[in-house]
Amino acid sequence: MPYPVYWAAARPAGRHSHMGDLDLLWMLIGFLLTLMVFSYLFGDNPAFRLASYLLVGVAAGYTAVVLIFEVIVPRIGTPLMSNNLQSQILTAVPIILGLLLLTKLSPRLSGLGNVSMAYLVGAGAGAAVGGAVMGTLFQQIEAAIAPFGMNGLGQLIQGILMVVGAAGTLLYFHFSARPRPDGTPGRSPLIETGARIGEIFIGLTLGALFAGVMASALTALLERLNFLIQTILYLFR
Repeated sequence: MPYPVYWAAARPAGRHSHMGDLDLLWMLIGFLLTLMVFSYLFGDNPAFRLASYLLVGVAAGYTAVVLIFEVIVPRIGTPLMSNNLQSQILTAVPIILGLLLLTKLSPRLSGLGNVSMAYLVGAGAGAAVGGAVMGTLFQQIEAAIAPFGMNGLGQLIQGILMVVGAAGTLLYFHFSARPRPDGTPGRSPLIETGARIGEIFIGLTLGALFAGVMASALTALLERLNFLIQTILYLFR
């Protein structure tokens, strides 16, 4: 619902409702903050810096509240306060690892934090490799093979393009062969041709990603401009 219609419905005729006044206040705050951000078009200034500080402060406060009430309290405080010995022991392990990690702040005691660092690196590497293999590599192979099992020339062409694009992209990052003394590539002509094809697909992908980012940015810009226009129309109607 457009802003003027919304606030007109939120404020009954003949009197000001509490909810309507509150909505109007937040609308004015959003209007002011939007103008403060747009003031960066004229260069860095105190208004833009204040809006940036507010964004960082609110985001940090929100993150802290979520961590406290969604992570620390239910996953650490509640198990420790329970009568289950197994839960208390399992909860004590991450607490000890976290305390050991804090010793990295001291050069003399930093060695005690190596156990926590090793656990973090190992768990992070395992999760990253598992996610890359199961969520990306296998999915990419399945997506490249799937069109060949379908009927129709369009699906066959799509499958060929996907296989050629994936193979060419992998060949583009083949750096094992050094360039020859005359400056020509040291890779075989077949690999070099595949790398050139992969370069085309990489360019198309980056172009599509850039277009998507620009479209999202323009959508957000138009939404903010529409908000400013609707607010001005409401205030001066």
